[in-house]
Amino acid sequence: FVSTHTGSRPGAFALIEVIDNGCGMTPEARQHCFEPFYTTKEVGQGTGLGLSMIYGIVKQNNGYVCLLSETDQGTTIQIYWPLLSEVDAVATAEPEIKRE
Repeated sequence: FVSTHTGSRPGAFALIEVIDNGCGMTPEARQHCFEPFYTTKEVGQGTGLGLSMIYGIVKQNNGYVCLLSETDQGTTIQIYWPLLSEVDAVATAEPEIKRE
C-alpha cells in the first residue's frame, strides 16, 4: 500500500471493503464524491454527506480511503483503518475509576 499510495505511512491497518454492483460512478462523480453535499440524486433524495463523513472520520484517525469505481461496473470503497499496538492501547486507555 505504502509503495503505491503517495503520502501514506507504514504500519498495521485493517482493510474494510464495501462493494456494490450498482451503476458505478462517472469520472465527474469520482472527482467530487468525497466533497460535502455532492450528490447525483434528485433534490430531496439525499444530502451528499455519506462519503464525505466517512472520509473525514477515517482521516481524523490516520487512516486512508480508496475509491475504485467505473461507470456500469459498481463501486468498491476500501478503508484502511490503523491498528493500535499494545503500547499505544495502554498509553491511550482511559484511567480506571475506582469506586468505593
